[in-house]
Amino acid sequence: MIRKEKEQVSSVRVDVCGGTGRAEVLELFSEKEMHGRARMFKRIILEPGTSFGPHLHHDEIELYYILSGEVLTGEPGKGKILHRGDVTCTREEEAHFLRNETAETAELIAIILGVGTVENI
Repeated sequence: MIRKEKEQVSSVRVDVCGGTGRAEVLELFSEKEMHGRARMFKRIILEPGTSFGPHLHHDEIELYYILSGEVLTGEPGKGKILHRGDVTCTREEEAHFLRNETAETAELIAIILGVGTVENI
């Protein structure tokens, strides 16, 4: 299956997981298209100041690959700055957050492997 950029469905998410700000989310493939083996495969564009609040995943892991800009992510209170080309994997039951603290837009690929649930904390 091939999906051209112009065919990707875009939506806007606000205050994700209790965070703040606006994120553009482009669905690359849906859970159904991935035959229920992964819940999410999306390109996310974070405007300056946008954050995803602290949350954890049950029965799934989340991967971020940074395409551009800079984001702060990790366990609450222990975040690390990621730049273009950096990747992170948050295992199930580990709390994490995501925040763009810069004046520039940041862009990343987010993948959730598994089909569990998310809990805001």
